[in-house]
This record gives sequence, structure tokens and C-alpha cells, in this order.
Amino acid sequence: MTVALLEARDLCVTANGRDLVQAVSFSVAAGDRLAIIGPNGAGKTTLLRMLSGMLRPSSGEVKLGGRRLDRISAAERALH
Repeated sequence: MTVALLEARDLCVTANGRDLVQAVSFSVAAGDRLAIIGPNGAGKTTLLRMLSGMLRPSSGEVKLGGRRLDRISAAERALH
């Protein structure tokens, strides 16, 4: 079985009692393409911040190459 290059599982972000992103899950294999589309205020930038490690999700996890993103240093993440 091939490990997903990027995986998001049940990502949620809550701020000031408001859900900004709720239960987002997907996986991207090497060579796949991913488009994030939606209206203004839908949470696209917030999702990208979680995927890059700039924002910690309220719940859920992001994996890069099968490793949890919060366990990969910023320097190592920059190589990807």
C-alpha cells in the first residue's frame, strides 16, 4: 500500500466559538493534483495554513509522507 504524500483527517478549527473549518478529510498521492475552491470566507486560507503547519487544528491531523506534521520540524517541512 502506498503512503499518501499529503493527508488531512477530520481537520477542524474553531475561533471565538465559530467553526472556521469543519471535518475536512482528503489524501493526495504523488502526482495527484488538488484544487481548493470556495467562496470568500469559506476557510480556504485557514485550511492552507493548517496544511503548511502555520496553524494548529482544533482537532484532526495532517500527515506529510505518513508522518504527523506536528512532529516534523519547520526546516524539514520547508524541503517539501
